[in-house]
Amino acid sequence: MHSSTSLYQRLKLLKTEMYFLMVCVQIITLNHTIVHLQKCYKKSIQDNIQSLQRLIRRRLAAVEVDRDIFYDVANKTAKQIAKLRRELFGEAVHSLTKSPMEDIAENSSIRGGNNYGIKGRIDGRTIDRTGQVHEA
Repeated sequence: MHSSTSLYQRLKLLKTEMYFLMVCVQIITLNHTIVHLQKCYKKSIQDNIQSLQRLIRRRLAAVEVDRDIFYDVANKTAKQIAKLRRELFGEAVHSLTKSPMEDIAENSSIRGGNNYGIKGRIDGRTIDRTGQVHEA
């Protein structure tokens, strides 16, 4: 492979991985917003403030749509990263995904780890969304 092509692909990989991390940060932020809105909604039910309940439900629906869009972007970006890593380094990287609702059900605390259903596996090692490597 020509060195300039290799350098171009490495830069493209770096750019794509940085983009992926930024998307993951947005997903984390939106998940925290969803948790906060759910708490506010429960409080509005306890206080029997129906107008506030409707407002929060609309906001919650909008934030969930935004998060689902970011999930799609993250999945597509993860596939691009896997392809580039395969081309550059010959690594077998696989994107493992699940639906957002399955993920939320499994990780109701929304803390640390691979909460967003996107991770890679290389040679028996797991790479989470933060890029940390864990032995499988």
